Amino acid sequence: MWALRTDGTNGYKRWDYAKFIHGPWATFDYKDPEPGEPFRTISKDPVSTAPMDAIVWYRDGGADKHIAIIWMEGTTSDYFIHAHNNTVGVEISEEVYRQVSDTKAVERKNWSLECEPKCPDPTL
Repeated sequence: MWALRTDGTNGYKRWDYAKFIHGPWATFDYKDPEPGEPFRTISKDPVSTAPMDAIVWYRDGGADKHIAIIWMEGTTSDYFIHAHNNTVGVEISEEVYRQVSDTKAVERKNWSLECEPKCPDPTL
């Protein structure tokens, strides 16, 4: 998915969940990515996003910072892979993040699902 090497090169390094390591980028970087970073903001309209794009929520000056990966898109809400907090851990849940004014959509540059163009339907 979005696991990236800490030096920014291609590939990824898997860390045990208890390590509390999020890679070289913070939530702010996803909100306002620099041109050399491996991701970019896109429209959060459902026509512009695809499964495995991310929604980033970063409320300036506040503690509300969150990144969620789009698992399956819906019409009024979407299913996301994300960690609400350290107690709940990673889960897939239905959320309306796309409708929150403080959110942006983000995609990885030059990335596609390994199964494309013949990915299985996640609803089956």
